[in-house]
This record gives sequence, C-alpha cells and structure tokens, in this order.
Amino acid sequence: MSVAVPLRGRLLRVRDDEHALVIVVHHIAGDGISMGPLARDVMAAYVARVAGQAPSWAPLPVQYADFAIWQRAALGEESDPDSVAARQIGYWKQALAGLPDLLELPTDHPRPAIASHRGDSVRFELDPDTVAAVTKLARAHSATSFMVLHAAFAVLLSRLSGGEDIAVGTPVGGRGEAALDELVGMFVGTVVLRARVDPAESFATMLGRIREGDLAALGNTDVPFERLVDVLAPVRTQAHSPLFQVAFAVEHRGESTFELPGLTVSALPFEAHAAQFDLALTLVEGAEGETMTGGLTYATDLFDRATVVAMAERFVRVLTAALDRPLTPVGDLDVLDFAETGALAPVRGLPAARPRRLADLIADAVTANPDGTALLWCERSWTYREADEWSDRLARVLVGRGVGPEDFVALALTRSAESVLAVWAVAKTGAAFVPVDPTYPTERIAHMVSDSGAVLGITRSVEREGLPGSVSWLTLDELDLDADSVAPVDFREASLANPAYMIYTSGSTGKPKGVVVTHAGLANLAAERREHYRVTADSRFLHNTSPSFDMAVGEMISALSASATLVITPPSILGGEDLSNLMRERGVSHALITPAMLSSMDPAGLADLLVLGVGGEACNAELVARWQPGRTMLNGYGPTEATDISTVGDLEVGRAVTIGVPVRGFEVMVLDARLRPVPVGVSGELYVAGPALARGYHGRHALTAERFVANPYGAPGDRMYRTGDVVRWTGGSGAAGEMPFVGELEYSGRSDHQVKIRGHRIELGEIDAAMQDHPDVEFAVTLGRRMPNGDAALVSYLVARGGAALSPDRVTAFVSEFLPRYMVPAAIVEIEAVPLTPTGKLDEKALPTPEFASRVVRYREPGSPTEWAVAEAFAAVLGADRVGADDDFFDLGGNSLSAMRVLTHLRSALAAPVSLQWLLVDPTPASIAARIDASDGQAGDSGLDIVFPIRETGTAEPVFFVHPIVGLSWCYTGFAAHIGAERPLYGLQVPGLLREEAEPESIDELAARYLQEVQRIQPQGPYHLVGWSLGGVIAQAMAVELQTAGERVGSLVLLDSYAVPVGDPGEPVRPDDLLAGLGIASDDLGDLDPDLFDLAAVQGLIDGGSLPGLTGEHARRLFAAAERNDALMGRHRPGVFDGDVLVFTAAADPAGAADTWRPFVTGEIDEHPVEATHWQMTSPSAMEAIGPVLGDHLDDDLRQTKRLEIDR
Repeated sequence: MSVAVPLRGRLLRVRDDEHALVIVVHHIAGDGISMGPLARDVMAAYVARVAGQAPSWAPLPVQYADFAIWQRAALGEESDPDSVAARQIGYWKQALAGLPDLLELPTDHPRPAIASHRGDSVRFELDPDTVAAVTKLARAHSATSFMVLHAAFAVLLSRLSGGEDIAVGTPVGGRGEAALDELVGMFVGTVVLRARVDPAESFATMLGRIREGDLAALGNTDVPFERLVDVLAPVRTQAHSPLFQVAFAVEHRGESTFELPGLTVSALPFEAHAAQFDLALTLVEGAEGETMTGGLTYATDLFDRATVVAMAERFVRVLTAALDRPLTPVGDLDVLDFAETGALAPVRGLPAARPRRLADLIADAVTANPDGTALLWCERSWTYREADEWSDRLARVLVGRGVGPEDFVALALTRSAESVLAVWAVAKTGAAFVPVDPTYPTERIAHMVSDSGAVLGITRSVEREGLPGSVSWLTLDELDLDADSVAPVDFREASLANPAYMIYTSGSTGKPKGVVVTHAGLANLAAERREHYRVTADSRFLHNTSPSFDMAVGEMISALSASATLVITPPSILGGEDLSNLMRERGVSHALITPAMLSSMDPAGLADLLVLGVGGEACNAELVARWQPGRTMLNGYGPTEATDISTVGDLEVGRAVTIGVPVRGFEVMVLDARLRPVPVGVSGELYVAGPALARGYHGRHALTAERFVANPYGAPGDRMYRTGDVVRWTGGSGAAGEMPFVGELEYSGRSDHQVKIRGHRIELGEIDAAMQDHPDVEFAVTLGRRMPNGDAALVSYLVARGGAALSPDRVTAFVSEFLPRYMVPAAIVEIEAVPLTPTGKLDEKALPTPEFASRVVRYREPGSPTEWAVAEAFAAVLGADRVGADDDFFDLGGNSLSAMRVLTHLRSALAAPVSLQWLLVDPTPASIAARIDASDGQAGDSGLDIVFPIRETGTAEPVFFVHPIVGLSWCYTGFAAHIGAERPLYGLQVPGLLREEAEPESIDELAARYLQEVQRIQPQGPYHLVGWSLGGVIAQAMAVELQTAGERVGSLVLLDSYAVPVGDPGEPVRPDDLLAGLGIASDDLGDLDPDLFDLAAVQGLIDGGSLPGLTGEHARRLFAAAERNDALMGRHRPGVFDGDVLVFTAAADPAGAADTWRPFVTGEIDEHPVEATHWQMTSPSAMEAIGPVLGDHLDDDLRQTKRLEIDR
C-alpha cells in the first residue's frame, strides 16, 4: 500500500452498446459494505465527467486511520482486567471452551493436508411464503430472521454431522458509527456463533437459546478475530480453518439497477470459484425483503456438486418443517423426503430362505453327499455318513441323560473333529450348545457354565482339568462311541424358535453375557454362503476359528450348506506361515479369516484358495491389494446377535472397502439417536432386523430390552437389533433423492463402549470393572487406541486410590486372573484426575498418549547382523521407529498373531529355521539372535548345560531356579521382567544332557550336585532358591543342606510343589506334562493324543522344529531323567528348613500343596493362590501374577540385607 493504491479497474467492451466495468479491490483496503460507497463514488464521477465537470466528492468527516486509532483506544490493554479487550477475551474463552476442533461433515473425498481453496457454488431460492413465515416466527419469538435461519442451519449441520456442538462463523460489519458509513475500508470482522443442538428440544425452544447466544456473541465483536485465534490457540493446520469450518451469512442487497445519463447500470453476477471454508451458506434478501436467494459455496476438495445440491434441498426441507411445526423436537424435523425414507428404512436383502433347523441342515448334507468327505482333521477324514453315525451315538448318550430342546450343553473342547461332531450331536437332541474355551481363566469358565444353566458338559480328559464341578462332564475319550450301538432313540425335535447355540461375549458389568441364537436364521446363513461364497460339494472350507467365536459357526454352516469338506486346523496353528502351509497342503478352497490373522500370512502359493472371506474386524485396502487378485474376496459383517453375518461386501483392488449390502433375509437401517433414517453419506448407528435375530441375552432381560428394540419400520411386534456400530451409506443412486437406492455400507467404528481387538468384540466396561476391583485403583477408563503399526490396542487410564503408588505390572497381573489374554490392556497409564469437557463428559483428547514400550529397557543398539535382522523384523511388524537389542517383543505391543508375522519376516530374511517357541520364551532380539546363531541351521546344544544363564549381569545375590520334572529351566526366563536388574538369574538343569554323568541316588544327592554349581557362582550366602513342582522339593533340600553347612538362605520360594508325592506313586510321568515344563501347551500337540503321547511323538515334534535346541537323543535323556527323578521323589523324606517360605499354589487344582510343607518348615508359610493349573504355573498369565509378588519379596530381602550391612 506504500507503493500503490490496492485497486485496479478495467473497462471491457462486450458490444458497441454494452460494456463491463471490473474493479478489483484488495480485501485489506475494502470490505463488502465498502462496495456501496465505492460504486456511488464511481457513478458520481461518471455523471460529472459526462457533464464536462470534475467530480466534487464531499470530504469525509473521518479517515480509516482515525478509526484504527479510536479502535485501539477503545479496546484498551489486554493486561487491564477492566478493559474492553480483557472482558471480551474472557467472554470468548468461556464461550468457546471445549469447542470441537473440526465439524465432521460427510464428505465425498478425503480432506487434503493442505486445502487448495478451490470452490464452487449451488444456488437456490426461498419462495415468498417461506420468507414471510421466517419473518413471522422471528417476530413471535422476539428474534430476527437471521436467528431463525441460523437455528435451521444449525439443525441441518447437526443432523449431517451427528454432532450436537455446532459452530459457524458469520461476518459482522464493524461500523458502529454513522460517520463510517461512507468510508471505504476493511471494517468487517468475523464472529463465531456456537449452538448446542438437543434433538429432544423443540425448534421454538432452541430458537430462544440461539437468540440469547447470538446476541451475546454479537455484543463481543470488538476484538479482531485474528487476535482471538492467537489467544484461544486452537489446533492450527493448513487443512481447515481454525474455530469453525462452516460460514453463515444473511445479507440485504438494495436496488442494483440505476439509470444514469445515457446509461443503464446493473450489477453483474460473478462466481469466484474459491472457497475459504468447507461450506458457506449465504442468504440474500431481495430489495423489498419478500424474496431470498441462497448460495452454498463449497470446497471442491471435499464435496461433489450433487452432494451440495442435496444439502441445499435438505436445508429448505428442515426450514420449512420448522416453520410449519416449531414445537416439534428438532431431531424429528424432516431431513429426508418421503421417497428417501421409504428406500432407506429398511434396505432389504434377498427374500429369506425356507427355514431349517441345524439338525435339518446336517441331515440335508448327509443325504446329499453321504460318501463325501465331511471333516478333514489332521490325518483322518470323516465321510458325512461316518460323521452322522458317530454324532448319532453321542446324541443317544445325551438323550439318555435327559437332554432336549431348551437345554444347554457346554462344550469345553478346543478346535478338533470332536468339537464339530459334538455340535452335530447336541443339535440332534434339540438342545443348544455353549462353546467354552478350556484355556480361559478358571473364574470366567465357571461363570459361563453356571450362568448358562448348562445341564451337561462335554470335554476330553486333556481338557478336563480346571473345569468347574458345578455340572457333570462327559469325557469323550472315556466313552465307547465306536461300539455298534444302533438302537433307535426318539430325538426330541426342536422348533425354529428354540435355541441352537449360545455364544458368550464381553459384558459391560464385568461378566460375559450369553447370546441365545435360535434356529430361525440358520437357513439364510447357509444360503448366503452357498450362493455368494460359491460353496459346492467339491469345496474345502477352512475351520480355523476358536469354537467360542461365532465365526466358527459360520465355518461349520458353510461346509454343511453344500455338503463340502470342513478342513479343521490344530489349535496350535495361530496363523502365519504355519496356516499358509496347512492350507496349501490340504488344498483349502474357501476360508474365513480375520484381517489381523490374514496380515500375518503370505498369499503366495495359495492358488487353490478361490474364495476368501474376511470379517470380525475392519479390513483395509492394503490387505485387499495383497489378497484379492486371482480370487473372490468378500467382507462379511455381522454381530453374534444376528446369527454370524448380516451384510457382505465384494472387495476389489482400487475400490472402497465396504461391508456391502444386507444378505438374504435381512433388513438393515442406518438410524440416528431418535431412530430416524439418516441421509446417504451421513454416519448413523446400524440396526438389523429379520428372522436371524437372536432371542436375546440369557437371563439379562433388561439388557435384551435395551438392545433388541421395537422396529418402527416393520410389522407390529417386529424387533430390530442395535448393533452399536457406526456406518454410513456410500455411493449408489439416491444420494440426492433418486430411488431405488443401491448403495453400500461403510463401517466407521463403534457408538458405544465396545471395541474390536483381533476380531473379539470387547465391552470396555468389563475391563474397567476388573481394574476397579484392584485395591489401589479409584477410577478406570479403557479405550481402544492405535499402536504405531496401526493395530488396535487396549489402553487403560487409572486414577490411584488415596495416593497409592500404582504399579502397572501389578495391576496387569491382577486383571489377568479374571480376563482372557486378549482383554488385558497393552498399556496402563496413571493419571492424576479424570479430564472432563465443559459438558461433564470424558475429554478423551486430554488423556495422555500411551507409551506402548513403557516397560522396555534402555535402548541398546543391535550388534551382530542377526540381532539387526531380528530387531528390524520386530520394527517392521510392530511399526516401531527403532527396536533395541534388549527390547521385549510383547512389551512393545506384540501378540501371538504379530509373532507369526515376525517369524515370516525372519525365515525369509535369514533363510534359517526360527521357532515360535524362541519368541515366546525369550522375546528379545539379542536372545533370539543368539539362538539362531547357535543353531547353525539346525537344533543344537545351546541351553542344555547344567547351569542355564538367564541373566548374568548384576551385583546383588543371584536367584537360582531349579528345574521342574522336565529337567530344563527355560520356563523361568519370563521372570527376568519382574525381578530387579541388579540380580543375576540362573537356571539349574538336569545333568547328563550333553555328557555322561553319574546318576544321583537320591534327591539329597541331586541337591548336593546343584549346590556345587551354585557355590561356584556364589561362594557364600545369603542364597535365593526358587523351584516349581519337583524343583521346589530339590530347592528345599538345597536350603536344608546350606543351613546345615552354616550358610544363610535369604529366600525359599516354591511354585506348587508338594513335600510328599500325590497321586499314584507308580503312575508314569505323562509326556505332555513334561512338555508343559517347556512351555508347550496341550493345544500345541496338534492331533497327538496326550494319553498315547510317547518319546516317538516328542521326537516328531523335534523333527518339526517345535522344540528348539533339542535332538532326539536329548529327548531320550530328558525322559530317562524325569522317570528317575520321579522315582527318587517317591523315596524322599524332606529335612526341616528353619525359616519362612513363600509358596504359590495352583488355584485351579485341588488345594493342599502349601499344607504338605508345614511339618518341614519352622517359620511362616506365605501362600498365594494363582489362577492356573499345576502345569500352567509358568505360563504368561501365571507369570504376570507371580512375577510382581516374587520381585517384591526379593526386593524386601535386599533392603533387609543392606540394613544389616549398615548396622555392622
């Protein structure tokens, strides 16, 4: 401005008698109101020049500089609390507190990182009757037309965004004095108008609040908007404007045509094709105030023209409805027209199939393909006839026990042929099955069995231990089901309304809830899978889901739907290369796999896989790009409460990932909080209806009534289910009112307190309830967060009770006793207080960002190439910026599925065998690299010496762990995370594995042999000894011998050890018990029957790479030592230990381990029950419970030792 006047003008010739005058003024020098006096000045100059005279403009009483000086003086200093500036800034701080950073309108395109500000406009008209009605309503409520229009626009924005806190920006003239009217300059300001939209409030009542809010805001407009932005400091980004993204203005334009000497002048419409905001609604009153023209200017980065045309139509519809019915709740004002409402509520799938019960589906399949293969389980196949006959025999046993319709039978079976056949058998009795995962915590299993009212349970002997005694259990391997028992039995037929099965899902009260699913929807599920998933009798359908997950039902029904083969995977296969190999070997043609598991696998080599279904959690475009080419890929969606599947979307590379359209027999609706359908593109809650809806929640009538509600768009008595899932309709015709509608559903997230973690639907309230049971926790709130690698994870925020010092490790251990592993949070964050929004809700944005690596040790750069390879594999899978040599994979947020991805990375990068067990037992790059390097491409002797170093660094007294019956101490490595780093840790292992050595003749001789090694490392006490099972007996014998020699024993810790043998002394050692000591669970035995499990079977596992570092000869020596030590135990009489003992007992087994030591201990026995069986005492969940207590016990001893040294 110091160089030239910021104004340019050009006269353009259109025709000889028509010209266009274009004047461009920089906004810094003039605003919209300035165009009036500027145009008058130009016309006055024209008239004067035509008359041959110079223009004679009247001098202005003030200049813009005078106004600037006056404004600064009027505002005063912000530091002066009595100044206008200070008062108005205080007002705005309060008025805009907690304002959302962004108004999330439904857009057609993703928001770019930097807005281009390209725009376009849509024009519309308000007819004279509507304008008159606006004026009338405004006068009736002492408001202005601006306020009525603002209220209607706020309602529309609320209904489109789903939000109730709506902010728009509006221009204000800034010319408070008449002396400024003819001044050209930049006076206009911007003010934020905030409206809270309560859907239950009438439009008239809302208008009253809008009036008050607008008046208050317009009374505080002196502080420049730019200064308010600086003071309020909202999130600044180039993607959108601060404080508001939608503008609203009402303008009055006077006469725009004038007659000058020899000239007619009129305004020329001009489209700038620019958009300062996401959306801007401008309403212009005509000269007489009887008409009104509307314009919606929109950012073309975000919106398509058709979408904005529909918005304009919806604004007029909402305004008209509000004017006609001002006492109507604003949530009930019409946004959709009649045709849209009819098309969207409901959207129907294909007609329902003829209803069939589960037993009918089984019978149909057997009849259609009796000699076809029904089940393929490990190395055995079952024809449909064989499976039918076997399940008939089991069904007869069940009927003989009185089982029939409306009864529930608990199936505590891991995935196997027996778990499928048991389902068949229960179905034939007319009863319903209740899958119970035998690996769940004991308390959870007990609740499921008692809550379901199961009349009977079915299990196997290997899974019987730990199951509650509140119900009788049939043990399949103890039944003679292969006998020629063909006596006819009258099976009681179930009706379609009877339960088919009950699946337990997470519950907000802290206990899982049972979903009772009837037979009514099973035929639709079968038809959908047969038709859409293209299942035929030649198909091989994968069964890889836990029986406790409703996707397992879908897998079984899929095979039955076309008499296809169900390929059952061993429970030990979690995904990754192992699952890929099995699918390849078995020629699997159809599979349903969760996206999390799918991401651990490589599609290469799976040419037989023709149809791949994903479901259970959100799928992303990257997975589609990897897996869809060359096959049909489908995205299935459905809550347990709707018989497994409600909608299916076809996935193709380059297309949006959706959950598709309703399947056969289903109706779906996307509704708002008042059960009204939302427009296409607008997020709402998904409701499903149809015969496949579950009966409800078992014994939870109030919850059933809350989630299964009356269907206002169905026949009288119809129900619909509130899924809690937020979705929106995308694509398709009808976006602007054209019908019929053929769009698809896009999944956005949850509307309630549930999240999906690796396919499990989790009630966050259940985790909160478990957290708040801890004595040190006052308040807990758990949220779903994204880890750096994009995976969903649980984070709990805790407030300590009464100033207690919270230990995340202890709280984790505590909740691990009640919650399954997938519900234990990946991170726990302590907060001083609960952050709240101004409306009293939890302010999630104010919660600190979780540090998923909070328990990781200090970073140490990997050293060897192998360490680098392992660290890079961790980082690639977990999305971590860097991984140190000593970082723990699971502390970084890893889980069993992501562990499979690490193995795939490593096997590819190193071309060397890598065992999953290495990662589970010692999950750091340094440790895994050492095992890889030591293996030299094959299982070597690493880790088989009599002393197994777990941690060799530290200056305090070491802790010595004595092996259990298996003879190795690898199982103790996880305790390193719980015991202070100042203590070295060593395992003591059975001698003679690497070289021949004299066999001990007694437990005391073995104890003396181990003490030679202990005192070579630590010549004098105090000594700290820990032993599990047999190891506890040996540790106690070592402690007695040390005291006899005058040495001090600082700690003696026993893990479910018995001083005297229990059970039959002549009973041979079970090989699967031995493997439990290595951390190999019974599920990992695959198809091997534990009762038939022998040395040859172990050698088979060794050859398959399941037991790292072992050879067949090692296995033989371990078995021999175990048998020998078991015999020594039978002859052992413990000595008396003079001191206190810390004992951890297996709560899932009969009590009594601690009591057996009382004759052999002079001090106190401090007993801590752990939710585990005897052979689970070093499992990850048990270790989480034992570790913190053991760590504290050793810390107390260390402090006492230091005090004694100070006293000396």
